[in-house]
Amino acid sequence: MARIIIESGGNEVKIDGRPSDIVALTMRAGADMYVAEDVMKEASIKKSELLKESEEDLEEGAK
Repeated sequence: MARIIIESGGNEVKIDGRPSDIVALTMRAGADMYVAEDVMKEASIKKSELLKESEEDLEEGAK
């Protein structure tokens, strides 16, 4: 679950939704996005792992 907080005219509205929907709304609005540190650690991929996967994909395609 994700949450977007909208502030307007001194009022604050919190809206819960699917992470993909909240990210899409935030990006469309050009707003800042904040992610809890523990969520980033859990969901992130190390650059070295990503590069390794890319190399493996290239090798698979060459076969």
